Amino acid sequence: MAVRGRRFRFGEQADLLRPDSVGFRVASEHVVDPRRGILLTADRSRGCRPSIRPERDVTPARSGLRVDVASQSGPIDVRPMSNARSKVEESALLSLSRMIGFVALGVVAVAVGIKMLSLTWRTREFPEAAVGVHILVLMLGYSVEFAGIEGADEFGMFAVLLRGVGNLCYVIAILVYLLFTWRVFRPGSRVAAVVACSSILALVVGWSGEVFTSDFDFGADRFQAPWFWIAFVPRLVCMGWAAGEALLEYRRARRRTRLGLSEPLVTNRFLLWGLAALSECLIYVAVMSGILRGVPSDFLNGTTALVVSALGMSAAITILLAFLPPRAYRCWVESRHQ
Repeated sequence: MAVRGRRFRFGEQADLLRPDSVGFRVASEHVVDPRRGILLTADRSRGCRPSIRPERDVTPARSGLRVDVASQSGPIDVRPMSNARSKVEESALLSLSRMIGFVALGVVAVAVGIKMLSLTWRTREFPEAAVGVHILVLMLGYSVEFAGIEGADEFGMFAVLLRGVGNLCYVIAILVYLLFTWRVFRPGSRVAAVVACSSILALVVGWSGEVFTSDFDFGADRFQAPWFWIAFVPRLVCMGWAAGEALLEYRRARRRTRLGLSEPLVTNRFLLWGLAALSECLIYVAVMSGILRGVPSDFLNGTTALVVSALGMSAAITILLAFLPPRAYRCWVESRHQ
């Protein structure tokens, strides 16, 4: 290697060598390769033939690659900068899937809720009113709470108010649903009355405790206090109880349908109602699993969001078929019992 008119010897301690013909600049014992974008260090401790090892990255990443070179000797670790981009894309996909499930459930809930309330206007019966109020108030709670979560930085204290109102909507929706399950499936049971009334009391006490001790966010402090769990457990009890009662009634209704004592569509409605309640119960289980794993917001922007979205779609489909069934679905159900 010719340098400044003389041959460079690796045994020498040259303070500045510029072999411009190959694009290297050597300062003391460091060599910069602009084509590879790394700083190389000549290690002369092994004799006249140095070992060139990467020391650190000296140029910005190009072409979507980041050269991560350790200060120790060893192979160069080249990692794609697309990792960060893929995380952003994954987060956007999770948000999209969550939004699809939420919008689908919201559209169906509004349609079914309006239908049930209009039916209540004619019949003046409690079951129709309970179903309509539960669905509409529950979706209102989801919408208001999500607005308070997403707009926490922009809205400030107003976001806290939104989250509190959203949780109050949950209390009202679950309260009505508990009364519905009790009065429709177990009207004469004292045990059912105790379960319903104690769950309602727990809902009110838990929400009231959170009003004075938390801002209804998804921080660890909220879940370490007992008030959240006092209000959350009745949701699981309510939806699990409703799913069990509806599916048991479906089993009994099938026998009546075979005897001609029950209409096929009414029997099928018990099945669909039970599956919708089960889907909602599993949503609460998914949220609880994220809290217990230390990632309470996982249902918003984590893998749990996919589960919640799928369960939301399932609930939307079953509620739609139960109360607004298409003609083709009605014909199919009736044909199976002819």
